[in-house]
Amino acid sequence: MMNIVDYYAPDIDSTGLVLYMVKHRIPIEEVIYVNNGAEETDGMHYIKNVLIPYLKKHGVRFKSVKTDSIYDWYFSKKKIPFRINRDCTKMFKSDPFRQYLEQSYGEKHLNVYCGFTSEEKGRDQMRTWKTYLYKYPLIDNNIDRDSLKLLFDEASLPLPKRAGCYFCPFKSQREWLMTYLKEPERFQKAKALEERNAGYPKHTLVKERSLAWFEENAQMIMEKVKKRHYRRKF
Repeated sequence: MMNIVDYYAPDIDSTGLVLYMVKHRIPIEEVIYVNNGAEETDGMHYIKNVLIPYLKKHGVRFKSVKTDSIYDWYFSKKKIPFRINRDCTKMFKSDPFRQYLEQSYGEKHLNVYCGFTSEEKGRDQMRTWKTYLYKYPLIDNNIDRDSLKLLFDEASLPLPKRAGCYFCPFKSQREWLMTYLKEPERFQKAKALEERNAGYPKHTLVKERSLAWFEENAQMIMEKVKKRHYRRKF
């Protein structure tokens, strides 16, 4: 059977899975990335400058599957993604991934490899879907995220940052600060989305805060982040 990597994300888990499969000579037919138009800029750079050259070197095909704009969908519905009931992953990642598999492979039998590490044991419940067999080699071999990081050193590849959309509700204050400072247009788009959602101001993208508050207090947040960074160095 052909081996497919479950919808790729430019993070440690997904990339580490690819490195694991290459190291253990598990043939990969295709690495599929679902592009919803809102990936963090660092993630897109990682795909272009690190992942794709690595895959080419090892003779693995990379496929980018473009979906409708996730931002436009939420904006039109006057909604934002939430930490619970994450419909964003289903609608703009897993569903388009499966649609692509059905269109490209039909009823062929496939192994779909998933990059959940041993810390995520319990997320390996899905074992089959139609003619596709789901595999979890990192969980089955008790490989945690720290062990996975060693594969990046062996392959001489940099570690990716956390993957996700630029308006992801899981972003930390430091990550929002980087967006505010480095990508003000994206910050303003996220703020417009947040303020348009029907549950605003109760429901926001920053935990217990709004992006408007964040913008007003950016200098204070910057000082806090600097102090935390300083303490971590000593």
